[in-house]
Amino acid sequence: MKTKPINQICRLVIAAGFSSLFMTASAKAGSIIKSASGTELSQGASWTGSVTPGTNDIATWNSSSLGAGLTLTAAASWDGMSVSGALSDIGITGAGPLTLGAGGIDMSVSTNNLSLGVPVTLGANQTWNVNVGETLNMSGVISGNYGLTMAGAGVLVLTNANTFSGGTTVSGGTLALDYNVGDTPTGTLAGGNPVTVNANGTLRLDVEDVLGYNGGLPSALNINGGLVTSANVANTTSVQSGGTSFRVTLPTHNNNYISLISV
Repeated sequence: MKTKPINQICRLVIAAGFSSLFMTASAKAGSIIKSASGTELSQGASWTGSVTPGTNDIATWNSSSLGAGLTLTAAASWDGMSVSGALSDIGITGAGPLTLGAGGIDMSVSTNNLSLGVPVTLGANQTWNVNVGETLNMSGVISGNYGLTMAGAGVLVLTNANTFSGGTTVSGGTLALDYNVGDTPTGTLAGGNPVTVNANGTLRLDVEDVLGYNGGLPSALNINGGLVTSANVANTTSVQSGGTSFRVTLPTHNNNYISLISV
């Protein structure tokens, strides 16, 4: 039986090692940093190293990243987003859609606001963490079969008719539903989508706001040490005792939508 020369065996071992290392590295989530130039986020030229983020990557903004005038005109799937800073407040618009994984949105140390004007699909249960003094404005529709948790001490504003069905938890900061009246109102959560407000969390309901509008069914509202408030001073949201349960009566437009609260 012929044997391979030692140098050939070494080359094979080294090649196999590099192949294994490459496969391991590509399987792990990486931080792909937004560059200081380039506005279209589906193009490599907008990212450091000319590599666009993928399903296993965290799209990252730091103090040298371009923030203004960004677009996403093609479908993208990221594990999540991380924002510590940018050259200005960050604004992203476009048809997308953008799918976010378990990495969610991390603005826990951000020094900038973030506005997302693209449709976002929840690809996993996730947390959106917003730093104190900062705001995450979400004007695109949030869809998907997973849940969303609000954390941090900042503000998350939802301004569209959202359809995600995995439940909403406010564990910190303020979740504001910026309601817009009309035949198809926005700033709402889907019917049957339960909402839990934990200690240190606030749910702010705008005037004439509703929970559970989409789908026509009221949502379960669990107040677990948190606060429910209204953005309208003249029509402050009230929590009323109802025996063994509570209910929140909200300012109304054409109909009276009641959100049941379990205690």
